[in-house]
Amino acid sequence: LEPVNANNYVRVVYDALFRFSPDGAKIEPKIAESAEPSADFKTWTIKLRKGSKWSDGQPFGADDILFWYKDVLLNKELTPTLPGWIRNADGTPAKVEKVDDNTVRFIYSAPATLFLTAVANADGADRTYAMFLPAHYLKKFHPAHTPKADIDKGAQAAGFKTWTGLFA
Repeated sequence: LEPVNANNYVRVVYDALFRFSPDGAKIEPKIAESAEPSADFKTWTIKLRKGSKWSDGQPFGADDILFWYKDVLLNKELTPTLPGWIRNADGTPAKVEKVDDNTVRFIYSAPATLFLTAVANADGADRTYAMFLPAHYLKKFHPAHTPKADIDKGAQAAGFKTWTGLFA
């Protein structure tokens, strides 16, 4: 890898909700179908493409974003510091809620005019988590959904010291 591409290897295999167009002039939906801001830009509603699936054939939807938000992003063991784009001015996280199986809403306390730009930039190339994770698969490794003793036993058998190593 050339030095300029050293941290961009993820782009080869990663699909984002939104991406910059090839000419960089606009932000386009990729996995998502659309993003609509409220009139005051405090709320952003993301609609996902119906029928999207993970590589194992399981449905991809709002629950995968909610798992990322509730179980990884808001978990201090896994995410000690929130990324700037998901924080309100007072440091608290924006709220993320499920509207339906294919729609989520991000709610900020002040206008988040650069939300879509941040989402397009948060494509994993800087080794951060995507803003969605396969909930159907990862819940079996997370103590909010599976007894921690079972997870630690499986993690140790796989060569990790604790369950948090599975997410690192």
